[in-house]
Amino acid sequence: MEKNEKELVIPENCLPVEYLIMGFTMYDILAIGICVVIGSVVALSVYHRTHNSMIAVAVIFAVAIVAITLWRRDRFTENIFNKI
Repeated sequence: MEKNEKELVIPENCLPVEYLIMGFTMYDILAIGICVVIGSVVALSVYHRTHNSMIAVAVIFAVAIVAITLWRRDRFTENIFNKI
């Protein structure tokens, strides 16, 4: 069997990623917070139109879940926006 001697490539000039919570940097948490605030405004407007608090709470949870899914970083420090 032949041994493939490939040189190990180490990326240079990359900024270190500091996670506040595993998978989320400060920027990611700020973006999720902004999405939740916008979702809360939308939920309040939905509540004022329908007078149904269950729909308003569902809107807030849906926005939060989508935001967390979009901004969570994987083991390669990429989120959905970076992959697209």
